[in-house]
Amino acid sequence: MTFKDYYKPSFLEVICGCMKSGKSETLMHRIRMLNYVADLDYKLFKPKIDDRFSSTDVCSRNGMKHNAFVIDENNPEELIKYLEDSTKVVAIDEAQFFSFELVDVVHFLRRKNLNVIVSGLDTDFRGKPFCVMSYLCSVADYVEKLHAICEYKDEHGNKCNNLANRSQRLINGKPAPYDSPIIMLGDEEYYEARCIHHHIVPGKD
Repeated sequence: MTFKDYYKPSFLEVICGCMKSGKSETLMHRIRMLNYVADLDYKLFKPKIDDRFSSTDVCSRNGMKHNAFVIDENNPEELIKYLEDSTKVVAIDEAQFFSFELVDVVHFLRRKNLNVIVSGLDTDFRGKPFCVMSYLCSVADYVEKLHAICEYKDEHGNKCNNLANRSQRLINGKPAPYDSPIIMLGDEEYYEARCIHHHIVPGKD
């Protein structure tokens, strides 16, 4: 591997998938490799709203964590003030929580020759594209789509185990209706990874 394998000027990479597909873990592995490249400064950011596992770190379910700059998801342009002349790579976790202004920020960073790496949910609990993520995926130079394992269990407790590409929201153990809020933070008690056959959204056409 060479310097150019880790720093791609003006390049946008998107890591996406459903809940529990390893998005944050993949992002952290990508940026941790930068520690071994001389003179390659990077910055990692996360939205303030995402404090499920830590208010300051990007965390994965397997215990990986990395300190990050925390910014207001409604004002993504805040991240620009943390950049230095030496910064070459900007990584952003849980991008689906940011307002659409994140798109303008990403365009700005790319015009400055920064390599931008974004991770987040590509679809919401309804199975519809997340607004900002869907746009970033469409303009990205590279998209890595990850999958989880379907956690649906039948009445006998048998787990599906097929590849999952949807995030199933549960309220009191039941599928959340279509008119539920798009953003509802939670983890095991609220969400499961599901395949398309077991993804249930009452009220969806």
